[in-house]
Amino acid sequence: MAQHKYSTTLDAFYPANMLDAYADLPTDLIDVSEDTYDAVLHARAEGLAYKIADDGESFSIAPSAAHDWDSTKWVLNKDKQTELVAQAEKQAVEAVKHALQAHIDSVASGLGFSGGNSVMLYAGFANAFQPLAQAFGAWEAGVWAAANQYMAQVKAGEAPMLTPEQAVERVPLFEFTGA
Repeated sequence: MAQHKYSTTLDAFYPANMLDAYADLPTDLIDVSEDTYDAVLHARAEGLAYKIADDGESFSIAPSAAHDWDSTKWVLNKDKQTELVAQAEKQAVEAVKHALQAHIDSVASGLGFSGGNSVMLYAGFANAFQPLAQAFGAWEAGVWAAANQYMAQVKAGEAPMLTPEQAVERVPLFEFTGA
């Protein structure tokens, strides 16, 4: 008897000896051999995609996008891998930039403006909003200076890449006492 069951729709394994402990089991459970179970866990650990056949005995592992077929086996293409890593890093940086700008725009919106840029329009000439706009501009410039400084640390390997949420959490509050 199989020691594990597998749900294709949930991509989840269930220990066969613990099925009674689950309140709501998927209806598509199949028996999975121990060899298949072990191989799939190894594929998951390596970050590889896989597909378990309906018989629970066979499976196929799809290599990453950084692999090439050399007519006999899949081999890692280091150039593709480097490019994929660079793309992922660029996407992570862009996501942080967008999150920071969205936060800045949200603060500006809370002040009654449509966004950070609209606040800045009032900074350069004498008007009732000029002190607020200049303080906001200094705060925003500080946000971007700190972000750029942190990014230099990330590139130097001195700091971890932040998620967009972590980056926004590091932004100091905008405070304006008025004048």
